[in-house]
Amino acid sequence: MDIVPVFPSEAKMILLTESARFDPLIIDKIKQQLIAGKNVMITSGLLRALQGKGIEDIVELRYSDKKALIKKFVVGWQNDCQSREDILIPQIQYLTNDSWEDISCIASGIGWPILHQARYANGSLFVLTVPENFGDIYNLPPEVLNRIRNILSQDINVRIEGPAQVSL
Repeated sequence: MDIVPVFPSEAKMILLTESARFDPLIIDKIKQQLIAGKNVMITSGLLRALQGKGIEDIVELRYSDKKALIKKFVVGWQNDCQSREDILIPQIQYLTNDSWEDISCIASGIGWPILHQARYANGSLFVLTVPENFGDIYNLPPEVLNRIRNILSQDINVRIEGPAQVSL
């Protein structure tokens, strides 16, 4: 991942964190990226910051003030796994079937998205739910981290698999 101070429109996949909220044209830039057939991943913090500013035109997700204490995850449709410790996450809510959970977590019989995907034009917008304590990213199971890494590394011909704190 290259950290850059400008929008990297040439990349096939970009990750935008909450700090991208300071760009007054960020919604238009995201739309153009998706129309061009490229993919964008935003964090739950950026989703919260862009609510009411046009993100609803791209995806019908809502960052709520509610939290969930989670430990069990589902990657894809069949891979169940657990974190070593409980993790507190913001609840991301959605009401439509035009998007889907790529990685879910289960708490008290209710599922919440950790990684959510929505098609828009020719590309996909992914929303990554970041735990309330950023350090809890290191407590995510390897299966969850591997799926996130695979989606984010679309621009390179290398895949990384392993536990937290493994990178290239």
